[in-house]
Amino acid sequence: MGRTRRRRIRERLLLLEREKEELPAQQQEEKLPIFIHKTQRVTITERKRIEDVARQLEEVLMKRIKKRKIETRQIVVEEIRNELRINKIIKSEESDIEIEVNTDDEENKAEEYEAWTNREIARTKRDKEEREAMLRP
Repeated sequence: MGRTRRRRIRERLLLLEREKEELPAQQQEEKLPIFIHKTQRVTITERKRIEDVARQLEEVLMKRIKKRKIETRQIVVEEIRNELRINKIIKSEESDIEIEVNTDDEENKAEEYEAWTNREIARTKRDKEEREAMLRP
């Protein structure tokens, strides 16, 4: 009986050794507890706290990005409005100038025609007198 019992124990030990050899090194390490110093340990609460801080930081960054987008859109809208105002002012000044020139011409046409006819009559009289003066010697 002692011999069979010893044989069984030896067989079990051999089987355990073969299993250990077959297991990869990582699995063996996972089974063994590893000592981590208290100052280096990260507890569940600390991990959650770190995740919360990271999430809050991300939220702050996203808010800043959104705020920046809104500000840039407002700046663009203001610039467009300013350009439109400037264009309207320029167009109104151009139209005012054209209106002034056009109205002056229309109002003075009759006067200008009279002045032209008077100049022409005076010119023709002068030419006629000059011709007569040349012929009279």
